[in-house]
Amino acid sequence: MKRIFWLGVIMIALLEACNFGGEAPDNYYPPQTRIVRIDLTPDTVATRDTVLIHCVIEDSTDTRFKFYWSLGAKNITPVNGTLTGAYIKFIAPDFNISIDSIVIVTGGVAVDDGARDSLSPSASFDIPVIKK
Repeated sequence: MKRIFWLGVIMIALLEACNFGGEAPDNYYPPQTRIVRIDLTPDTVATRDTVLIHCVIEDSTDTRFKFYWSLGAKNITPVNGTLTGAYIKFIAPDFNISIDSIVIVTGGVAVDDGARDSLSPSASFDIPVIKK
């Protein structure tokens, strides 16, 4: 009899924790859009050369979206006069490495349309840099 009682208590606690049959929580925010992919042209770059980076999103024609890039301010240059567009240019730094090798530079982008009732998607990407 005690087992049945405790089993019932556990089931009620689990159902309550899962919000079974209840409404969605008030703090749920849907994503603003979806990042489809990030293109690098070229896909590998030599030190002191430039790579064009393009963040492709689901709502690519919506002009409200701004793109916030994280790559180091001194290494990025604007495309079409802006640093918050879907395209950005990255100038690969020269690394203090004595041997020829490939160094991976990791960057990121967050996409935002200014809405406060939804989440801004973000993604990271790697740029292979070959030391000249």
